[in-house]
Amino acid sequence: EHIDGGVLSRFRRADEEMVLVLRSLQGSTKTFVARPGQQWQLLGPVEDARKARVTCLGNIRRSATAHRMMALGHRGGLVSLWQFEGASPWKEVGQMKVSHHDWESVTLAVLSEDGSLLLAASQDNVMLFSLPDDNEAVELKHLHGGASQISAASIASLPGAGKLVVLAYQRGGLEGWTVDPVD
Repeated sequence: EHIDGGVLSRFRRADEEMVLVLRSLQGSTKTFVARPGQQWQLLGPVEDARKARVTCLGNIRRSATAHRMMALGHRGGLVSLWQFEGASPWKEVGQMKVSHHDWESVTLAVLSEDGSLLLAASQDNVMLFSLPDDNEAVELKHLHGGASQISAASIASLPGAGKLVVLAYQRGGLEGWTVDPVD
């Protein structure tokens, strides 16, 4: 199997393990965990076999409830949210439709540092979601059309609990959005 990409969790002093997820060119995923002084251990796939193939891996972040979360992009314009459960290893906790067309695939998925925002993009759409604890995702912003194709994005925390979302467009140019904290 040829590897197309991977994401590695940040390791903080309080963490007991690091999590690595790899995606093959065929769209399958594998999760590995490493604990201090031990070899990487294979835990298994992230995806649900009933979903369309995985087209992109999002970053691994900690949610407000201290769980590790990751977003996966799929064919058909679906993005799914996963929570790391240890030996399981992943449990799906949500999904959102990013596209209007079945031919689209999610090409980019970015979670904010605290897991409260998700930016997902397909070939024809860019959508920003708020991810409140224990509630349905709320669409905050939606760009539609081929001119909205993005090549990179980042979400940063601002002083005072707000967020800054920055998009880099394939056609050139940058755009930034501020997001105020949601009560």
